[in-house]
Amino acid sequence: MSYTKEQRFVKIDKSEVKKFFDKSVNTIINSLNEILEKCHTDNITTLLLVGGYSESEYVRNQIEKRFRSMKIISVEDGRYAVVKGAVLMGQKPRDIIERRARFTYGFGFNDDFIEGRYPEKFKTNWEGEALCEGVFTKLIKAGQILHYNQQFSRDSHHTQRLQENKHVALDTCLWRSPLPDSTYCYDEADQCEKVSTITAQAPPEGWPDVMNSVNILVVGETELTVKID
Repeated sequence: MSYTKEQRFVKIDKSEVKKFFDKSVNTIINSLNEILEKCHTDNITTLLLVGGYSESEYVRNQIEKRFRSMKIISVEDGRYAVVKGAVLMGQKPRDIIERRARFTYGFGFNDDFIEGRYPEKFKTNWEGEALCEGVFTKLIKAGQILHYNQQFSRDSHHTQRLQENKHVALDTCLWRSPLPDSTYCYDEADQCEKVSTITAQAPPEGWPDVMNSVNILVVGETELTVKID
């Protein structure tokens, strides 16, 4: 790199400029390798480059070098491709046939505590019953193929027999994890993250002693919908 004080001109060598891109390009390439490895049975043969970054010749060349066996397509005006795609999705919904789940999704429940099966650190007591707190009940696993309007459900059972609990608000929490086999919502090793919470207020007369419901997860175009029946 050189600087001319008189002309206030900075000259940067081409090799130095490339270094500005290398970290992010390598991150993209590593992410692509991970995705292709997870989807090795899908026979993916083409990569479609979109977004403003895809308009860089250097970025495209680096990707082409790393994936020589694949067909690389760069769309015209790549910076607008994502916006155009969002508009087209709004006009023509359900064009996406299927997609893979990025995370494992499920609900957190308190299950009957079984000695030797559940960790003592998650043992809790509810109305005289020993329960295991925050058992991650998985409905969708990371990498699983999902279809529009596909539904997953899990029966829920809850007791509110004591008078002091009759008007306590009840939370239903949706959790996710990047791991396919997470077990406990509150175990750091399972990397679970709370996505959303639905809070139900008690009716004026209070909750019944025993409540049975069904927690439902519905796959949308770009989102998941939680229902409780």
